[in-house]
Amino acid sequence: MTRRFLVFALSAATVFAADPNLLKMVPADARVVMGVDADRAVHSPFGRFILSQMSDNEGGLAKFVQATGFDPRRDLREAIFASAGGTGKSNGIVIARGSFNVPKILEAAKTEGGQISVYQGFNVISKDAGKEWVAFLDSTVALGGPEDSVKAAIAQRTTGSANALYRDLASRYDVWMYTVEPAALGKAMPGKTGGNNPAETFKSITAAQGGVKLGNSVDVDGIATARSDKDAVALHDVIKFVAGMIQLKSDDATATEVATLLESMQLSVSGNKVSLKLSIPETQLEQLFQRTQRRQVARR
Repeated sequence: MTRRFLVFALSAATVFAADPNLLKMVPADARVVMGVDADRAVHSPFGRFILSQMSDNEGGLAKFVQATGFDPRRDLREAIFASAGGTGKSNGIVIARGSFNVPKILEAAKTEGGQISVYQGFNVISKDAGKEWVAFLDSTVALGGPEDSVKAAIAQRTTGSANALYRDLASRYDVWMYTVEPAALGKAMPGKTGGNNPAETFKSITAAQGGVKLGNSVDVDGIATARSDKDAVALHDVIKFVAGMIQLKSDDATATEVATLLESMQLSVSGNKVSLKLSIPETQLEQLFQRTQRRQVARR
């Protein structure tokens, strides 16, 4: 039940202005932080479209809702995910605001083999020999993650302070992200191409932040901070190069549509920072989503 609760909370967020009280519980050593204003997201044109595509039976959602009384499509208001990064055991924590029927969730957790306990007056569901926790601070706030991370977040609810950068990003975007561990960008890139090495260039990024604003258009903003001004120029050129390669390979309807969207991408360099802006008409994004879904179904 613990793992299932986290999965459904996060899946609703990805279809993730933050409450300062939630941001106070983000670990000070977090290297990756992502947030979603689910209220705004689900009421946006694209959010309503995504919800219309979801089946109650998908992933056992109907069964989960019946057992817990919690429907992430309706009851989740906001979610923040934070991780200290690195590899090894899980160290991420989910901080969620919503409407939780705590007694019903606890009863469902017992049925699934979860252990119920109380920590500092808060109801806790634990599983995996107590390693994973879901704690309810009340009927509107829940925390999920490793025991130590959840305990630390509970302590910070009164002693912590909301990071100013996170507050700024959350006030401007419906979905936002900040990381000082963007190495995955480099790992995802191919090796040398045409004398350039995109992977190494992306590894020069020391921090990245950005967000998505949902409306009649879906607006994407991002800023990558490189090690030096020279690295920023190289990063700018590589992004343009990769976008150009995608446009050259537009040999089907989906690729052609993606290529058309990339034509409107704006890139700029200022010192060691590279800024990206992209605005996508919401109806065009719906069409792209539907086309991608049809292709996935055809491949099964």
